[in-house]
Amino acid sequence: MNARGGRLVVYGDEIERIDDLKIQSIQEPENIYFESGCYFKSDQPLPREIYPIAQSKFRLAVNWLEDFNFRKVLILLATLVVFAIAFRMIYHSTTDLIVFFYPEKWEQDLGESVYEIFHFAFSESHLPPRMQEDIRIDAEKIAAANTNRRVEIVFHSSEILGPNAIAFPGGPILVTDELIRTLDNREQTLSIIAHELAHVQLRHGLEKIVELFGMALIPALVLDFTGGDNGEITSILVQFITNVNSLRHSRELEKEADLLAVDFLENSGIEPIHLLHAMKNLYQSICGTSPSYSESECMEETSWFSTHPSGSERLEYLSERIHARWIWKQSCSLICAQPNSRIFSCRTTNEHRL
Repeated sequence: MNARGGRLVVYGDEIERIDDLKIQSIQEPENIYFESGCYFKSDQPLPREIYPIAQSKFRLAVNWLEDFNFRKVLILLATLVVFAIAFRMIYHSTTDLIVFFYPEKWEQDLGESVYEIFHFAFSESHLPPRMQEDIRIDAEKIAAANTNRRVEIVFHSSEILGPNAIAFPGGPILVTDELIRTLDNREQTLSIIAHELAHVQLRHGLEKIVELFGMALIPALVLDFTGGDNGEITSILVQFITNVNSLRHSRELEKEADLLAVDFLENSGIEPIHLLHAMKNLYQSICGTSPSYSESECMEETSWFSTHPSGSERLEYLSERIHARWIWKQSCSLICAQPNSRIFSCRTTNEHRL
């Protein structure tokens, strides 16, 4: 008796070959159920090689856990340690290399495709056309002062996204009506757009997509070397670990975009304090809809599964950055005022930022 491609093949001295029995599931050590409604009961436990072919990954994982022993613990821990080391040493550098050499035109095409795919999540904007155009013009000025990219700004209403803005790979940047209504003024809206422009400039959207494909492939290609049952449970746990690592990396990207947005705003003649106020308004809006937490608890809330830093952490490092920039500007102004000063410009560039 053997199983190939989910079908049972039976041999015997007194029976002819039977090879058209589609297996539905295996239950207990000796029962095989077929899609036809019949089942086969063996007088002895079934061969172990049948299980990986005929059972789901989840069922194999359960079986593996039920038969857990110290040797398997060592195998699993060793595999995860090797993976963690390999992931940090190879994977991130490979991602950076792919992102660096990926053509900008392809990135823009990718962004347009992703935007079209998620079009179901939003509807037509109800903002006045004149307001949309004014915001686009000001956003283009920020982009021109800080990047070599021309990024399209699109407006939509979305109950799913709520007050939000999203930068697709290479653009466009989506701004929701709900975001405009949540913020106090035009400067706060532009500060959030500057944050999204920073994502585009740093190619974070493309980086996340490359990571997404990498996380799907690496466990299958690298870590199933244990084979059979062990390989299945290892793959499941590794998928969990890589997903948690990706979320942590997403928080790092958000912080990087926040800090670069401060530079973008100042280079464009907009006070960066508007970004701090915009973030406060957004977190207050989010926390106001969370019945499980008080506002202070909500601002402190962060976890392994968060894609953004906590509200308090974000406001803290933005305040520190803005304050440091203010001190630097004041110091620079004093030095520039000296008669023999050799400093010709106090304007910070993207290449020389604090």
